[in-house]
Amino acid sequence: MVIIGGAAFAIVTFLLPRPIMRIFSTEEDVIELGAQYLRITAFIYLPHGVSLVVSNVIRSIGNAKLGLYVSIA
Repeated sequence: MVIIGGAAFAIVTFLLPRPIMRIFSTEEDVIELGAQYLRITAFIYLPHGVSLVVSNVIRSIGNAKLGLYVSIA
């Protein structure tokens, strides 16, 4: 589920960054900088989601410190 959601969000933010930024601002400079930022960060959504799932699974089996280390890394 997290893989599908992360991939979908990454694709949308990579392909449609300007419309997303127009939700938050009407200034063209802000929209352009925000669009550049979204294109760069689009690639992190999937690994970040997987990291959160792995961290929570490790934490739920009783090894909280390892889950903390996975979250930080």
